[in-house]
Amino acid sequence: MKDKLRIAKIVALGLIIVAAAAFLHYNLPRAAVVSIQGTDVKRMDASGSLAKNPNRAGTRDVRFINTVRKNNRVLVLRNEDTGWGWPPYFKFNSADLVAQAQAFANENPPPTVLITYYGWRIQLFSLYPNIIRMRAVAPDYSHFPWFNIIFLILLTAALLYMRVKVKRTYNRVRERFFKKQAPPSDAGDDSRP
Repeated sequence: MKDKLRIAKIVALGLIIVAAAAFLHYNLPRAAVVSIQGTDVKRMDASGSLAKNPNRAGTRDVRFINTVRKNNRVLVLRNEDTGWGWPPYFKFNSADLVAQAQAFANENPPPTVLITYYGWRIQLFSLYPNIIRMRAVAPDYSHFPWFNIIFLILLTAALLYMRVKVKRTYNRVRERFFKKQAPPSDAGDDSRP
Protein backbone atom coordinates (compact mmCIF):
# COMPACT_ATOMS: atom_id res chain seq x y z
CA MET A 1 0.00 0.00 0.00
CA LYS A 2 2.84 2.39 0.84
CA ASP A 3 4.47 1.70 -2.54
CA LYS A 4 1.23 2.54 -4.39
CA LEU A 5 0.85 5.76 -2.41
CA ARG A 6 4.46 6.68 -3.11
CA ILE A 7 3.98 6.03 -6.85
CA ALA A 8 0.77 8.13 -6.84
CA LYS A 9 2.65 11.01 -5.18
CA ILE A 10 5.45 10.81 -7.75
CA VAL A 11 2.96 10.75 -10.65
CA ALA A 12 1.03 13.71 -9.20
CA LEU A 13 4.25 15.66 -8.69
CA GLY A 14 5.33 14.84 -12.24
CA LEU A 15 2.01 16.07 -13.65
CA ILE A 16 2.27 19.30 -11.66
CA ILE A 17 5.81 19.87 -12.94
CA VAL A 18 4.78 19.21 -16.56
CA ALA A 19 1.77 21.56 -16.25
CA ALA A 20 3.92 24.30 -14.68
CA ALA A 21 6.61 23.90 -17.36
CA ALA A 22 3.98 24.10 -20.14
CA PHE A 23 2.43 27.19 -18.52
CA LEU A 24 5.82 28.92 -18.30
CA HIS A 25 6.83 27.87 -21.83
CA TYR A 26 3.62 29.34 -23.25
CA ASN A 27 3.68 32.61 -21.28
CA LEU A 28 7.36 33.55 -21.03
CA PRO A 29 8.72 35.68 -23.87
CA ARG A 30 10.82 34.08 -26.59
CA ALA A 31 12.86 35.73 -29.29
CA ALA A 32 13.71 34.94 -32.89
CA VAL A 33 15.90 36.63 -35.47
CA VAL A 34 13.84 36.83 -38.65
CA SER A 35 13.27 38.59 -41.94
CA ILE A 36 9.77 40.06 -42.26
CA GLN A 37 8.04 39.10 -45.51
CA GLY A 38 4.70 40.85 -45.12
CA THR A 39 1.53 41.33 -43.13
CA ASP A 40 -1.99 40.01 -43.41
CA VAL A 41 -5.42 40.54 -41.85
CA LYS A 42 -7.86 37.65 -41.43
CA ARG A 43 -11.39 37.48 -40.09
CA MET A 44 -11.53 35.12 -37.09
CA ASP A 45 -14.45 33.96 -35.01
CA ALA A 46 -14.54 34.06 -31.20
CA SER A 47 -12.87 30.64 -30.86
CA GLY A 48 -9.82 31.84 -32.80
CA SER A 49 -10.39 29.81 -35.98
CA LEU A 50 -10.99 31.28 -39.41
CA ALA A 51 -14.53 32.55 -39.72
CA LYS A 52 -16.74 30.59 -42.13
CA ASN A 53 -19.38 33.34 -42.12
CA PRO A 54 -17.84 36.79 -41.63
CA ASN A 55 -21.29 38.39 -41.12
CA ARG A 56 -22.09 36.54 -37.92
CA ALA A 57 -21.58 38.13 -34.51
CA GLY A 58 -18.44 37.37 -32.53
CA THR A 59 -15.97 37.76 -35.39
CA ARG A 60 -12.96 40.04 -35.34
CA ASP A 61 -10.08 41.03 -37.59
CA VAL A 62 -6.71 39.60 -36.55
CA ARG A 63 -3.46 40.98 -37.87
CA PHE A 64 -0.69 38.56 -38.82
CA ILE A 65 3.00 39.12 -39.49
CA ASN A 66 4.73 36.66 -41.84
CA THR A 67 8.41 36.05 -41.17
CA VAL A 68 11.23 33.73 -42.19
CA ARG A 69 13.92 32.62 -39.74
CA LYS A 70 17.61 32.38 -40.56
CA ASN A 71 17.22 28.65 -41.24
CA ASN A 72 14.49 29.42 -43.86
CA ARG A 73 11.66 28.14 -41.63
CA VAL A 74 8.57 30.31 -41.71
CA LEU A 75 7.07 31.76 -38.54
CA VAL A 76 3.61 33.31 -38.73
CA LEU A 77 2.70 35.47 -35.75
CA ARG A 78 -0.60 36.99 -34.77
CA ASN A 79 -0.54 40.58 -33.62
CA GLU A 80 -3.19 41.26 -31.00
CA ASP A 81 -3.20 43.55 -27.99
CA THR A 82 -3.01 41.79 -24.63
CA GLY A 83 -4.39 44.87 -22.90
CA TRP A 84 -4.81 44.40 -19.16
CA GLY A 85 -5.45 40.66 -19.51
CA TRP A 86 -3.26 37.59 -19.30
CA PRO A 87 -0.35 37.29 -19.93
CA PRO A 88 0.50 40.69 -18.43
CA TYR A 89 2.52 42.20 -21.29
CA PHE A 90 0.28 45.32 -21.35
CA LYS A 91 0.52 45.45 -25.13
CA PHE A 92 -1.60 48.17 -26.71
CA ASN A 93 0.39 48.84 -29.89
CA SER A 94 -0.64 46.16 -32.40
CA ALA A 95 -1.43 48.75 -35.11
CA ASP A 96 2.02 50.32 -34.66
CA LEU A 97 3.70 46.92 -34.92
CA VAL A 98 1.91 46.19 -38.21
CA ALA A 99 3.06 49.53 -39.63
CA GLN A 100 6.62 48.82 -38.47
CA ALA A 101 6.49 45.31 -39.97
CA GLN A 102 5.23 46.69 -43.29
CA ALA A 103 8.08 49.21 -43.32
CA PHE A 104 10.60 46.42 -42.67
CA ALA A 105 9.04 44.25 -45.41
CA ASN A 106 9.21 47.10 -47.96
CA GLU A 107 12.93 47.72 -47.47
CA ASN A 108 15.21 46.22 -50.09
CA PRO A 109 16.82 43.98 -48.91
CA PRO A 110 14.62 43.32 -45.86
CA PRO A 111 16.56 43.97 -42.63
CA THR A 112 17.23 41.39 -39.95
CA VAL A 113 14.68 41.86 -37.17
CA LEU A 114 14.60 40.58 -33.60
CA ILE A 115 11.04 39.73 -32.62
CA THR A 116 9.81 38.93 -29.13
CA TYR A 117 6.69 36.79 -28.81
CA TYR A 118 4.86 34.33 -26.57
CA GLY A 119 2.64 31.37 -27.29
CA TRP A 120 2.67 28.30 -29.49
CA ARG A 121 2.04 27.58 -33.14
CA ILE A 122 -0.38 24.65 -33.32
CA GLN A 123 -1.58 24.22 -36.89
CA LEU A 124 -4.32 21.73 -35.99
CA PHE A 125 -6.13 24.35 -33.86
CA SER A 126 -5.06 27.43 -35.87
CA LEU A 127 -3.12 28.80 -32.90
CA TYR A 128 -0.40 31.36 -33.52
CA PRO A 129 2.13 32.93 -31.17
CA ASN A 130 1.48 36.60 -30.39
CA ILE A 131 4.20 39.12 -31.18
CA ILE A 132 5.11 41.57 -28.41
CA ARG A 133 7.80 43.77 -29.96
CA MET A 134 10.31 43.98 -32.78
CA ARG A 135 13.47 45.89 -33.63
CA ALA A 136 16.09 45.84 -36.35
CA VAL A 137 19.38 44.14 -35.46
CA ALA A 138 22.66 43.29 -37.17
CA PRO A 139 22.54 40.21 -39.46
CA ASP A 140 24.94 38.30 -37.18
CA TYR A 141 22.99 39.08 -33.99
CA SER A 142 22.35 36.20 -31.60
CA HIS A 143 19.93 36.54 -28.72
CA PHE A 144 20.53 35.39 -25.13
CA PRO A 145 17.35 35.13 -22.98
CA TRP A 146 18.46 37.09 -19.90
CA PHE A 147 14.93 37.87 -18.74
CA ASN A 148 13.84 34.23 -18.77
CA ILE A 149 16.95 33.06 -16.92
CA ILE A 150 16.65 35.71 -14.20
CA PHE A 151 12.89 35.08 -13.89
CA LEU A 152 13.37 31.31 -13.52
CA ILE A 153 16.16 31.77 -10.95
CA LEU A 154 13.96 34.11 -8.88
CA LEU A 155 10.97 31.77 -9.23
CA THR A 156 13.06 28.78 -8.09
CA ALA A 157 14.41 30.77 -5.13
CA ALA A 158 10.88 31.81 -4.14
CA LEU A 159 9.60 28.22 -4.37
CA LEU A 160 12.51 26.91 -2.29
CA TYR A 161 11.92 29.64 0.30
CA MET A 162 8.21 28.77 0.45
CA ARG A 163 9.03 25.07 0.81
CA VAL A 164 11.33 25.78 3.78
CA LYS A 165 8.72 28.01 5.45
CA VAL A 166 5.92 25.44 4.94
CA LYS A 167 8.10 22.61 6.26
CA ARG A 168 9.06 24.61 9.37
CA THR A 169 5.43 25.51 10.03
CA TYR A 170 4.36 21.90 9.52
CA ASN A 171 7.01 20.63 11.95
CA ARG A 172 6.04 23.25 14.53
CA VAL A 173 2.34 22.34 14.30
CA ARG A 174 3.12 18.63 14.41
CA GLU A 175 5.27 19.03 17.54
CA ARG A 176 2.62 21.10 19.28
CA PHE A 177 -0.45 18.96 18.51
CA PHE A 178 0.96 15.50 17.91
CA LYS A 179 3.77 15.42 20.44
CA LYS A 180 4.56 11.82 21.29
CA GLN A 181 4.40 10.86 24.92
CA ALA A 182 7.68 9.79 26.44
CA PRO A 183 7.83 6.07 27.32
CA PRO A 184 7.46 5.30 31.03
CA SER A 185 10.75 5.48 32.90
CA ASP A 186 12.36 2.47 34.60
CA ALA A 187 13.51 4.44 37.66
CA GLY A 188 11.12 2.71 40.11
CA ASP A 189 11.78 -0.86 38.89
CA ASP A 190 13.34 -2.97 41.70
CA SER A 191 13.38 -6.25 39.84
CA ARG A 192 17.04 -6.04 38.91
CA PRO A 193 19.05 -9.22 39.25
